[in-house]
Amino acid sequence: MPIITQANTINPSAETTLSSNLNLGQQETKSLQLFKLTLLNIAKERNPEFKQPQHFYLSSYNKETKASYLYWAEMKLLWIIPITKTERIDNDPWLDIRYPSNGQLIDMKNDVVESNKEVGSSTYLVSKEWAEKRLFETVVKGDLILINKQ
Repeated sequence: MPIITQANTINPSAETTLSSNLNLGQQETKSLQLFKLTLLNIAKERNPEFKQPQHFYLSSYNKETKASYLYWAEMKLLWIIPITKTERIDNDPWLDIRYPSNGQLIDMKNDVVESNKEVGSSTYLVSKEWAEKRLFETVVKGDLILINKQ
């Protein structure tokens, strides 16, 4: 599994070498730096007492669903990240991850049910089969991003 960063601090101005399959070369892009800073902020907001590294797994783009997925192992949260060509008005390309819209953040402990029948017309429940596929895409096939508290 490729690891994007194991730095002890996440500094958006720092240069960090990558070991990933994201084809970004040896230097991080500004967007990736902002992404890691967003993950650090999420970890601090949702789990302020964390001391151990936090494991975020990012999937590749899924052509079928037109999305990528981000799984936070310690909190068992899964983000659905729709990939569009729409440009953002603000300067934060990762704002949707920090503050997800309805249905874009799945709590894997509470929002997963056995079957599609149980999902029904819910905007936040997902089937066990759907969840297992997304976990495979992120944890097994995706990239690992380790976030450490500053």
